[in-house]
Order: sequence, then structure tokens, then C-alpha cells
Amino acid sequence: MNAVPAAPAADPEAQDRRRLRTAVLAAAGFHLLLFGLPAPSPEAVAAPPAERPLVVVRPVRFQPREEPPERPPERREVRVPVPDPTPDDPEPLRPLDLPAVEKEAWDGALIVDVPDGPPPRIEAPEVYQVGGRIAPPRPLEQPPPRYSEAARRARIQGPVVLALILGEDGRVASLEVVRGLPFGLSEAAAEAVARWRYEPATLGGRPVKVRMTVTVNFELS
Repeated sequence: MNAVPAAPAADPEAQDRRRLRTAVLAAAGFHLLLFGLPAPSPEAVAAPPAERPLVVVRPVRFQPREEPPERPPERREVRVPVPDPTPDDPEPLRPLDLPAVEKEAWDGALIVDVPDGPPPRIEAPEVYQVGGRIAPPRPLEQPPPRYSEAARRARIQGPVVLALILGEDGRVASLEVVRGLPFGLSEAAAEAVARWRYEPATLGGRPVKVRMTVTVNFELS
């Protein structure tokens, strides 16, 4: 059996030359193809682009609306019927039936109604409230109250409030306990205040009775 000889190895430089020759031939064929195409006309090349129509927009001016002149309000005449002053059948006048008045004889004497005396005098209240034109009383003697032993042991402290009427002589006419304390402190305060003396309250320089409130404080030392 005969042996087949091996093919010689390809030369790289020969392959490159073949590729370059193929590329040159392809480029030359392409240029020939371009030269064979018809050339464009000068009119087509130099023709300017078509002009677009110019549109001018003008603003619309509206005329101001004319208001109609105001018309004065219409006056409506109202006719009021007037009765006829002279009716055809007037109502007859009828005399009034008045009782007869007897005339008394006047002897010419003038009678004048004279009051018996001056009007009754309105008396002022007997007891006044301190304030205003009432000058308040001023204390002269105020002996302290007695502290009961029971209240002292129970440690009772606080105020005792009394309402009293001070007479025109500056002495206590009457009194009552408004607020008290236990273990005899209210009674002790009332006994002490009953012995107090004042310079009386005055109204226009005149001594008057007044109603007042006093407070007696009980405190343990």
C-alpha cells in the first residue's frame, strides 16, 4: 500500500497577501458601482427648502359692555276714595237726654280749702349703720374677757363675733352672739363687751344709735 505524501504547511505571509488582494479588489468594485449611479441634478441640490406660511395671530379686543342707564323707580299713584261730604240722606241729629241740673244760688262768698296743719314729719330711723355721714364710735374702755379654765385645758382658741347696738350715751344697749366658741368662751366675751364704753357715733355732730359688729379673739399664750 502506497503512502500519501503530507501536504506542505501553509505560509502565513502568503495568506496575508491573498487577503489584502481580496480587500483591494472589493474596494475597487464598490467604487466602480458608485461611479455607475446617476448624479443628482443641480436644481435638486440648490433648491431651497419650502417656505412655511406665516401665520399672524392678532389679539381680539372686546368692547366694554355699556350698562343701560338706571331708570328712576316708577311712582305708583294710589287713589284713596274720599267720602262725599254731602250725602244724599244725612243721619238726623238726635237730642241727648241729659238730667236736669239745678242751679244753686251763690251768695258771693269765696270758699278756700285750707289744710289743718303741716304735713306729717317723717322721722329718721332710730338705729343707723356706721358709714357714710355717720361718724364711727371710738372705744374708751374695753376690759378683756375672762378665759375659762375648761377652755384653757381643752386648748380652745379662736374668735367670737357679736352684733350689738350702741346707744347715744356710748354704752352697749343690746348684743347677740353671731359666732361663738364652746366651754363658756361665748358667754365670757358677751360679759366683757357689755361693759365696754365708747364715744358715741354722731350724725352732723349729734349722737345717734348705731348697729355694729365686734370680734373678741381668744388666744393661748
